Amino acid sequence: MKKQSALLSKALVLELSLDSFIPEAHLKCLLELFHHASILINLTDHLLNLDKDLEKNQYNPISENTKDTNEIVKNYYELKQEFSFHIEESLKTLKFIEKYEISNSTF
Repeated sequence: MKKQSALLSKALVLELSLDSFIPEAHLKCLLELFHHASILINLTDHLLNLDKDLEKNQYNPISENTKDTNEIVKNYYELKQEFSFHIEESLKTLKFIEKYEISNSTF
């Protein structure tokens, strides 16, 4: 699901960019930012809803195909590491955007 979310967010940015002039370098930054943001939203949902999903026996990739607590904990921390990676990448992109004053009124 997170890959589809990232692709959708990139497609939306590209579509919005058709209605305005955005230099290619700026567009690449915006695409990168929206890519990481969409993955972060998806990961946040999985991390925050784990307890509720376990209680209601609902799908959550952290607990998918296992009831083993150790496996769930391992999956949880792997997802948290991925979350941290995308936070760092988003922050790098935001700092780059701020440093080079990359912005557009469309976004």
